[in-house]
Amino acid sequence: MTSEERDRKCRPEDLNETEWEVLLQLVESSEGNGHDFCFTDELTCVAPERRSGYVSQLVQKGYLTSPVKHIVNQGTPWAESVTQAELTERTFRELGI
Repeated sequence: MTSEERDRKCRPEDLNETEWEVLLQLVESSEGNGHDFCFTDELTCVAPERRSGYVSQLVQKGYLTSPVKHIVNQGTPWAESVTQAELTERTFRELGI
């Protein structure tokens, strides 16, 4: 999603500005994955210690599924833990994805 496309989207009334920014960034994260899932640990619009709070709010409001930790590249020297969530039908509907 380009910044121009983002600017045209209307923020749902139940989201504050920061929650909206977090959701838009998660949607961007999901684009490379066919919108199947997003990486919550890649959020840069909020401080790392505040990520889980905003993600939790989006889960409670029905925009994301509960995040799940996964180990990728398991058994290799570059194995790492990532946290994934799925966008919900509400997110697709609200953003016209």
